[in-house]
Amino acid sequence: MPITDGRFLVIGDPSSPLTLNNGVQYRSFRISGTPADQNLFPSDEAWKLISAKYTSNAPGTDAGAVTGLLTKCTGTTAPAAGIALQTGTFDLKTAAHNTVNATLVSNQSALTFAAGDRLALDVTGVTTAVDGVITIGYQRA
Repeated sequence: MPITDGRFLVIGDPSSPLTLNNGVQYRSFRISGTPADQNLFPSDEAWKLISAKYTSNAPGTDAGAVTGLLTKCTGTTAPAAGIALQTGTFDLKTAAHNTVNATLVSNQSALTFAAGDRLALDVTGVTTAVDGVITIGYQRA
């Protein structure tokens, strides 16, 4: 029976990609504790980002706003200086078990990664006790 209510199923190691028959691969990254800006995924081949979502396990406990922005980095570019891949940001303090879909930028070249590029997360705010998962969908370019 298919899952149609926004939930998703994790099979096996969540750090390994899950490939579906349409060629889309999915990979998840755990964001937990007091995460800072970080590289999530170094590319070893050309691929294109086609979707991204954040699912909260528990919102952070700090009173201020906490956000995350997916970026594309090349060379030694830091996550905060990378190319924005979303038109907005993920609210890392969203309610527990809530899933937020990213609206990706329309610039297709920004969403296409070459070998050596990195998918990164730029975090703002105090991330006390943030816990969630970022899941991306991608296809080989």
